Amino acid sequence: MDVFGVDCTLEQLAQFELEAVSTGDPSTPEILRRLAQFGAARVAIRYDNCVDLTDETHVGSGKKVPAAGSTTISDGTVTQSVDYRAIDFAATLSGAWLVPENPMQAQIRLTFSLANPAFQREAVGNQLHAPVIEQRLISRHSRVLKSGAPVWFACNGLPPACDADCKADLIVIRIKAIRLMEALR
Repeated sequence: MDVFGVDCTLEQLAQFELEAVSTGDPSTPEILRRLAQFGAARVAIRYDNCVDLTDETHVGSGKKVPAAGSTTISDGTVTQSVDYRAIDFAATLSGAWLVPENPMQAQIRLTFSLANPAFQREAVGNQLHAPVIEQRLISRHSRVLKSGAPVWFACNGLPPACDADCKADLIVIRIKAIRLMEALR
């Protein structure tokens, strides 16, 4: 599973077509080259390992940002705690090979979420403002995967208050699996 991130303008996002990136079976450098026409592209996550589709595989990447927590008052002293909220990308992949109907194909399910700080802050206390965290979730997105052939997904998000200069996050996911019985021949 390869996860690519692209920081793009609204105009670049409007021009994005997944087919422009996914045609053929491009290498990672070629995918980055193709994505660069839509903005600053990077490999966000690369998970290249044997997995059992009947079990869930989780991948993710991110960081945490401080946010205002609870306020306590003790002996006239006001103390504000700090909580941390995740800003991240997370994906869960599961499925099953379609045996005996078509043993070289699998039904896969991908759930992914993307959480980013919005370009706004919310008042949470006396002269205290915390960042708003936006979250997008796609769940139970199913596809049929053929052994050796990639399956592609794309998701994007925009801040709620967005002007012409704001940036959009574009996530492109490529999943490629080879059935082990085929690889052992």
